[in-house]
Amino acid sequence: KAFIGFWKNSKQEGVGKLVNKNKSKFGFWENGERKFLIKNFQDAIEKMDGNQVLLKSKFNISIDEIEKIIQTILFI
Repeated sequence: KAFIGFWKNSKQEGVGKLVNKNKSKFGFWENGERKFLIKNFQDAIEKMDGNQVLLKSKFNISIDEIEKIIQTILFI
């Protein structure tokens, strides 16, 4: 498994995507616990707070591209 998303105090925080062998899911985490699932990427963007949107805008790679890299590393 891999988590693509935001962290605070070494725990998942805010919008993220959990990736494993067979599937991936967007969700919203607080203090390391998933609070709810998010249907799709557009809904995930809408749930991001201002700091997360700012950080996302600084990366020149999409979440899908990051997921492909992680799947390659994990031999999924």
